[in-house]
Amino acid sequence: MSDYYDLLGVDADADKDTIKNAYREQLDGASQADRAKLNKAWNVLSDPVQRERYDDARSEGWLDDAEAGDDDDTPAPRRGGRAAAAPRERAGRPVPEPTVVLPEGMQLAEPRARGLALLIDFSILFVIYILALSAVLPGLLKDQYPKQSQRIDAINRNIDTLDTFKTHADDRADRKTPSADDRKQARKDQAKFDADVKCLASTAALAAADCKRARGLLHDRIATTSQSRASATASLTRDLKTQSTYAEDRANNVLAKKGDEVNAAKRESKRLDNAINDANDTLNKVAKDFQGFLLLMYAALLVVFLLITVPSTAITGQTIGMKLRKVRVVRVDGSKVGWAGAFARFVVPLTIALLLPQLGAIIGLGLVLWFLRDKNRQGVHDKLARTLVVDA
Repeated sequence: MSDYYDLLGVDADADKDTIKNAYREQLDGASQADRAKLNKAWNVLSDPVQRERYDDARSEGWLDDAEAGDDDDTPAPRRGGRAAAAPRERAGRPVPEPTVVLPEGMQLAEPRARGLALLIDFSILFVIYILALSAVLPGLLKDQYPKQSQRIDAINRNIDTLDTFKTHADDRADRKTPSADDRKQARKDQAKFDADVKCLASTAALAAADCKRARGLLHDRIATTSQSRASATASLTRDLKTQSTYAEDRANNVLAKKGDEVNAAKRESKRLDNAINDANDTLNKVAKDFQGFLLLMYAALLVVFLLITVPSTAITGQTIGMKLRKVRVVRVDGSKVGWAGAFARFVVPLTIALLLPQLGAIIGLGLVLWFLRDKNRQGVHDKLARTLVVDA
């Protein structure tokens, strides 16, 4: 078989428009077998990346009988073409040719156009996902599970408090020298901690109007640990007194003494770290109460994603991103993708991305991006749905 340039009757340095016109002329009256060869030639030479690889392979003599086809004669490189370039140090690889035969006038979409279309569609779905998780879902949870939602809020606040206490303990254990701003803040912290301790001294004191912060800390501690009021008050008072001591030393630029004081700060940091871990465990247990509701919400979000992608693809062959980048989806035989094909194309990656924890989005995106390595530029979802992405 002649090389692709000879097959189309163009020079090796011909531009894309010249190659396209020659390709269309050659298709007229060509047999089915010749059409397959012409389509392969056009798919390679119309893509800048594949064409460069093909030219490298051609100049290095890779186009032998086994790769070229049934014909025995391989023409000599054209004078002045890219094939006449000096050999490179490393031989190029034979270009992978598409295994599908596209109908007349169709060509596979270039990776750049398809990638940008994917980026646009992904951005739209990602914005909807963030809005759903940050605005819609919390409101629904508070409406359906008010007690659990309130307790989760209290646990999160308690975790923040414990984390702040742990940071102070770590700084003391590391004998970190406070800056002027740190010392100024430490004096304010000491005053707050001392005021909270006074509020916790008695029930009557805690009821005072200026003890709102202490009441909140005690409420969050009880919600997290399920301790009795007396036990929670005692543990919180101890923590506040310890933090007041740390704050006083920071304010006065007094570092912990090596030995007992440093070791005590390390033990305090470890204790607070354990308390934070226990609080996170409690948080997960409370969240299990509405795990079924969360799955239902994610299923609803999946339906929304499918409504955004499937109908437009089934009717026009294009998502929003594809319309903007002028590419479209067809079946491997060139026919319209239809409802079944559009659904099959999107349901697998979207379901994996939404319903599998942590790695789902990465796996789903990987299935789609497989087209970058595939001969026919098909993602795994394209192979499942038997679809191709072509120029619109």
